[in-house]
Amino acid sequence: MLKQDIREELLSLNMRATVPRVAILEIFRDEQRRKTDKAKLSGERPQAVHFSTDEMFKLLIGRKIDVGLATVYRVMQQFEEAGVLSSSRFDAERVTYELNEGRPHDHIVCSVCGRVDEFYDKAMIARQKAVADDLGYMLQNHQLALYGICSVCQSKMGAATVKGKTVKAPGGRPT
Repeated sequence: MLKQDIREELLSLNMRATVPRVAILEIFRDEQRRKTDKAKLSGERPQAVHFSTDEMFKLLIGRKIDVGLATVYRVMQQFEEAGVLSSSRFDAERVTYELNEGRPHDHIVCSVCGRVDEFYDKAMIARQKAVADDLGYMLQNHQLALYGICSVCQSKMGAATVKGKTVKAPGGRPT
């Protein structure tokens, strides 16, 4: 996405096109495009881009964008309030942000490396709505995260343990 397109998007949201805002959206869009292109070449499913505020700050510094950490926190929160980003808290230490594409999805998180993958399961979404209906709730939003060990970490672990426990691979056998 071109910087001019990002500036126009920000203006349509009644937000000034400041250097930090443009740079943060540019990083999200560039990284999403890079991951999508990589997945097309490898034949894998594209992974969504998720960044914590600290990760985004480091990327901005790496691109020589002069910005403070407090500004990055503020911009990410503003983008969430405007509906550009959505946030998830997968652990007690950090909040991660992703582009809000307006489609329902859930997450699965690797408890070893922190990798986050998205998935959509129509039956699971229907079940969540049914639970809300059964309990008399009007569902406004939901957030579901499953936790496990991704295939990359499983292959690296071999017979190792994670956090002092022997980890069982799919099928119930210890790795």
